[in-house]
Amino acid sequence: MLDELEEDAIKELFNLSLGRAVPTLSEMVDAEIEFSVPCLEMTPASSLVENIESLVGSAACLVQMGFDLVFSWRENLAGTALFLMRADSMEPMLNALYGVPVPMATQHQVCRETFTDVGDLVLYTCVSTLSRLLDSDVEGEKPAFHRGNPRDWNIAMASFNPGGEGGFDGHWEEKRVANLRIDVAIPFRKVAGSVLIWFDLTDGPDLKRAIRHFIATHTG
Repeated sequence: MLDELEEDAIKELFNLSLGRAVPTLSEMVDAEIEFSVPCLEMTPASSLVENIESLVGSAACLVQMGFDLVFSWRENLAGTALFLMRADSMEPMLNALYGVPVPMATQHQVCRETFTDVGDLVLYTCVSTLSRLLDSDVEGEKPAFHRGNPRDWNIAMASFNPGGEGGFDGHWEEKRVANLRIDVAIPFRKVAGSVLIWFDLTDGPDLKRAIRHFIATHTG
């Protein structure tokens, strides 16, 4: 479990990491982007889908990317990064990105391709900055796109089963997760969403060690 100093440090790390991605996204949509202060919760893995539903409802668009932070002490810290929006934010988001209304007939395909690319850019920028601040290397998976009810794609199980069914230990419900979240909004475009990073607290000592390393080397 993280103490108060460590919780403050990881929230600041997340804030700095997303801050590197925001200017690029702002330039892409030609509008100012607002984002909240980071939130950190220690969450049972079994409640992650419910948490997403509480943010975006039963109709969502999201991009999910698994990653590993690789440290010099030869231990990896596995995580999952998500960029998600309510489904009703996608049309104004696409219009903002393209500068013109996207025809209804092509919205579904354009949404998949565009949101995957945008999510990849935001998440990779965020995760790579986090990795640099923690003095680690990063290995990221190809982002996956989902549109619809979060319950139709078991996001939590996918996060803790990166190797597919053959690598699944069947005990993901018992895991506890460090759930970091920052909400983002483009008020001018009437777009709102969230960026989340999850760390499996099964690797809690590794997360604590990484944060303690950051505190020792980057703060006075």
